[in-house]
Amino acid sequence: MQIRDKSSPSSSNCDDNAEQERYFSDLAANRGVNEGSNVDKSEVIFDLLPAPATHKHILECGGGAGFYTARLLKAGYKVTCVDLSGEALNVNRQLAREIGLESQLETIQGDFTKRAGELPNDFDVAVFIKVLHHFPDLTSIKDALTAAFKRLRPGGALIIFEPNGRNPLWKPLYLVQKDPVGGKSKWHYEKNLTLITESNLLNSLPSGVQGEVGYHYVVPAMLFSGNSAVHTLLARLNTVLEGSPLRPWASNISVRVIK
Repeated sequence: MQIRDKSSPSSSNCDDNAEQERYFSDLAANRGVNEGSNVDKSEVIFDLLPAPATHKHILECGGGAGFYTARLLKAGYKVTCVDLSGEALNVNRQLAREIGLESQLETIQGDFTKRAGELPNDFDVAVFIKVLHHFPDLTSIKDALTAAFKRLRPGGALIIFEPNGRNPLWKPLYLVQKDPVGGKSKWHYEKNLTLITESNLLNSLPSGVQGEVGYHYVVPAMLFSGNSAVHTLLARLNTVLEGSPLRPWASNISVRVIK
């Protein structure tokens, strides 16, 4: 599959989308999304994914500058990535070229819900990795999840991995971090993670669809982003959450749906 790029303005939630696009474009211009402001949680996320041998083609919402896109490509998947930010997608394509997998990537700029309905083919997997909390409201989240679910082949998987809005540490962590360009706290751009709860996610799935919920990381892994050994230990402590009263307040939440 060849890399392709489409540009057009979003037709919904224009003001919110425009601000998010500017924020991530500024980060992507300096590869901030890939280097300074992300923690690799592939060890947990990839456990949620079906194998590329049976589920090859992924539709990725909001893959941005390619932090997880590149990891998906390396794992053997083909990826169609839809994102609001053209600048972020430029970096995404550059990463794909650097790892020699650009033929496995297609990028499309625009509003995910609209673009998903325009794509010519269906997919084996649709992923939403740390992106839904940048949507403006629950209605737009539901619309995006419904659009993605419609594009799945029978037996396809819808995978959501998000910061858990019930974890009390996210807000103070983001309040003390500043956007280097706009000067606002990162909480300004991350504040809708309070929408991301188990009940809200399950209610945002298409009608009649059941999802399997998982909780991950006892504390936000970004606290230990500079220590890979501690981060790995935190990832492996996920089993501690099962049956624990701490479970609803874990730092990340996932939902997996099989069509």
